Amino acid sequence: MMATELKGRDRWNWVFDTGWRGVCPRCHKGRMFSHWLKVAETCEECGLDYDFAAPDDGPAFFSLCFVAFPLLFLIVWFEVAINPPWWVHIFVSFPVMLVPCLLCLRPIKGWLVASQYINQAQEAGTGALWADLHARARGEDEETEHKESAEH
Repeated sequence: MMATELKGRDRWNWVFDTGWRGVCPRCHKGRMFSHWLKVAETCEECGLDYDFAAPDDGPAFFSLCFVAFPLLFLIVWFEVAINPPWWVHIFVSFPVMLVPCLLCLRPIKGWLVASQYINQAQEAGTGALWADLHARARGEDEETEHKESAEH
């Protein structure tokens, strides 16, 4: 069964597992990331082209909403209940906020890329525009123009 054919809870579990492990959403074997937060150009196992992947600021947004915001209450409680000197916040509060927010970025980005793949997410009417932009980024557009001008 193809991942795009999954329904309900199976679909959600598949997306979560794929994102958490950072594996290819098509074959579930290749790596989704070439670096910590850099999505690979293609899957080394099945050749899936990751041009469709555009998580943009989504990982940062979800990290702030679901990790940083709740931790902020912990830090405020720490200040009110214990009232430590300001320098204690540098060694306690800052790492308590920073480390979890950074650690969850990759799984969230993987989750968003897997969600885009399984839902075949794309803004309506932008397929040709995205194809043109990706071709330009790769330099394919210049090659096509040179071939056409040589023929005429």
